[in-house]
Amino acid sequence: MYQTVLRLFALAIVLILPLGTLPAWAEEASPAAVEEALELPPGVAFALLTQFAPVELPDAPVVLNVVRLTFEPGTEFPPHPHPGMEIAVAETGSGSIRTIEGPMAQLVPGGAGVAATPEAPSEEVFFTAGDAVIVPAGNISDASAGDEGFTALVFEFTTQAAEATPEP
Repeated sequence: MYQTVLRLFALAIVLILPLGTLPAWAEEASPAAVEEALELPPGVAFALLTQFAPVELPDAPVVLNVVRLTFEPGTEFPPHPHPGMEIAVAETGSGSIRTIEGPMAQLVPGGAGVAATPEAPSEEVFFTAGDAVIVPAGNISDASAGDEGFTALVFEFTTQAAEATPEP
């Protein structure tokens, strides 16, 4: 099991590190220019969703869960613990996450391909499509969707000792 986790972690690093080495001009370039710089074949597209300052990951081996979370309009998710750090990138719609206990969530505002600087942590974070939210380990929070609901990609990092966020 430990070797499997290490292999998955190594694979994640191999897949993510090249994204950090994109030329700075690529952030302001057109999608066609980025695809040309990456030498992508016809029919393959690349879209940088968001980019933010380095995030400190746990020193221990982690399990990375990647999920697409969809909230219908007006839906609320009751308070729940975050034993590991989560990074959520809103794809559509809007919503909020409210910290009830523990370290505060942090908004990373920005549109697709925009290098964003995290804003100060706060008790309640409102986000829209293109924004990212960093939820630190130890956070207990609830979440709610805006009038149009939202869809987000969630990257959840948990150590083997911690349990992932429970499924609803």
